[in-house]
Amino acid sequence: MWLMWPMRLMRPMRPMRPMRPMRPMRPMRPMRFTGPTLPAAPQQIHPTLYNSAPD
Repeated sequence: MWLMWPMRLMRPMRPMRPMRPMRPMRPMRPMRFTGPTLPAAPQQIHPTLYNSAPD
């Protein structure tokens, strides 16, 4: 019985279920953002970056 085990390990593993090619996803409609719409926040610049320029 132990002779069958090495043969089982050497056999290439095949996936359990046949992999079917993924169907191309149809382009998603732009989803409406529901909820409070916030304005784009101004980009925060670190205070040390202001003073990093040489005099």
